[in-house]
Amino acid sequence: HCNFPYYDQLTSIYAKDQAFRKDAQTTANIVEEIDVEDVAIVNNLEEGYNYHGCEDDVFLDEMDVSTIQSQRENIRTVDLELSRSIAFEKVIQESAKKLYPALCEIEGLTEDER
Repeated sequence: HCNFPYYDQLTSIYAKDQAFRKDAQTTANIVEEIDVEDVAIVNNLEEGYNYHGCEDDVFLDEMDVSTIQSQRENIRTVDLELSRSIAFEKVIQESAKKLYPALCEIEGLTEDER
C-alpha cells in the first residue's frame, strides 16, 4: 500500500469501530494517531529504515525545500498561462462566430470566398 501509507491503520480503526462500536473514534483522535505514526515514520526514515517496504530514493535530509517552493511557483505560472490561453481561445471562438455573418453582408463574395 505504498500509494496510501495509512491504509492498514485506517482499515484497522474502521474494523474496530464496526465490530465493537465502543472503540468509535472521532476524526481528531484518528488524525492524532496518524500524526504520532508520522513522527515515528519520519524518525525511521531519517535513520534509513523503510517503514512500508517502499523504495526510498531520497532521504529527508537530502530533500531540497527550494525545489518544492519552485514547483509551487511553476504551478502558479502554468495556471496563469492556462487561464490566459483559455480566455484567448474564447475570444477567438466569439470572433469566429461573428465573422461568417459579417462576410455574408459583403456584396460580391462567392460562397467559397466566405
